[in-house]
Order: sequence, then structure tokens, then C-alpha cells
Amino acid sequence: MPECWPRTSSATAKPRTWEHDGSQTLADQANLVVRVAQQVPGRIGLVGHSFGGTVGLKAATMLGDRVSHLFLFEPNLFHLLAQNGRADAYAAAMELRDFIKTHGAMSDWAAVAERFIDYWIGDGAWGTTRSSGSSRICGCCAQTITHGTD
Repeated sequence: MPECWPRTSSATAKPRTWEHDGSQTLADQANLVVRVAQQVPGRIGLVGHSFGGTVGLKAATMLGDRVSHLFLFEPNLFHLLAQNGRADAYAAAMELRDFIKTHGAMSDWAAVAERFIDYWIGDGAWGTTRSSGSSRICGCCAQTITHGTD
């Protein structure tokens, strides 16, 4: 059975504080993956979902032939929209990003969650969310955006 690196217990694992000025960039996060990969002998497989897919792709370009497999699930590669004649779709994604940054900075998590859910699922989807679910989603938005990246 393949080994998963690094092994941690979710009960004891504690997130480290970002020790640099400013927010993490894509390159910063990819460098974290590269540092872990340097501790593992041989070729490695990378798996990433959503922004993690974008990080995995960047890390794979940095690791080159060390990567044997790359599995990306729903990576956020919005720049490809602009590069392939979909300026309207790219602008909509950037508008969502800017909305999240602005309202996240004001801790307006309900507005962030509503816009995010409606963007990805469809207009009005947030309005059909149960209150127990919506409060959990708002909490996830707060945690992700507060500890996330640009």
C-alpha cells in the first residue's frame, strides 16, 4: 500500500502561523508542497482539489520529473478563461474574487457565503439553504478566507 506523507493525527496536528509579511501567494503554497516532496524519496503523485488543484499544478511544474502522477479535481484555473476568448467568464470570476475579498475583510460572512453559493450552484441557491447549513457555511467561509490566500 502506498505511503501517505506526512503522517499526522488530526487530533494533534496544529496549523503553523504564516511567518512572513503579507498573504501567501500561489508560489508560496507550492513551495510548501515542494519542501514536503523533498523529504520523500523517489517519484511522487500529487492530488489537488479546487485551489489545491492549482497549487498541485504549480508544484508539479516546480518538481518536474519527480512527479509520476498528477490528479486535479476542479482546479481553479480562471486565467485560462481569459486566454481562450472567455473574457466575460473571467471577469465574472474576478468579480466574485473581489467581492469575497471586500466582504471578507469586513467579516460579512453571510454575504460572502450567499454570493459564493449562488455563483457556483445558481442564482437563488443560497435562499434554499437551511439555516443550520447556512451558519456552518458562513463559519467555513470565515475560517477559510481568514486563513486562506490571495
